[in-house]
Amino acid sequence: STVLTSNTQTITGINAAAPVSIANGSYGINCIGTFTNQPGSISNNQTICVRHSSAASASTTVTTTLTIGGVSGSFSSTTGTGITAPGAPVLSSITQGPGRATLNFSAPSNNGGSAITSYTATCTAPGQVTRTATGGGSPLTVVGLTAGVAYTCSLTATNGAGLTGGASGILSVTPAATSNIAPLLMYLLD
Repeated sequence: STVLTSNTQTITGINAAAPVSIANGSYGINCIGTFTNQPGSISNNQTICVRHSSAASASTTVTTTLTIGGVSGSFSSTTGTGITAPGAPVLSSITQGPGRATLNFSAPSNNGGSAITSYTATCTAPGQVTRTATGGGSPLTVVGLTAGVAYTCSLTATNGAGLTGGASGILSVTPAATSNIAPLLMYLLD
């Protein structure tokens, strides 16, 4: 939890000192020095701010209520969702085919607090266009690779919050040439 302080408010429109009380926090007259949770009083044109500690758990709201002369106002803070980027998928194997690479993998051990919604496979090689494939699970096949060129391939996972984690380890693959045997057989059989 973190100590949070409200913006400063100037008290106007009162003719005499007004009683001050607070619930679930503390206040400071002139917003400097000592903050207290004990009843007190404030005069016209003095400033006041409130302070409280944020919640230690995710998605939790803390509200502090300040009452001056019978009029109440609230200061609230809400902690974040606690959702983070997922871990990296585990790339277990890669197989080559004509102009393609098929990546087999398993889900990351940490989804960041939100279900994994997609995976992206990326294959790169110097002087070549980077190729990708996206899908909901293993395996993913990246197409459009140049035959005989060594590529390095990796994976990332994206969760339901739209956060993408770090890349998996990399594996290398050299795709084979596209097979021309079927057209050749057709020619020979004619």
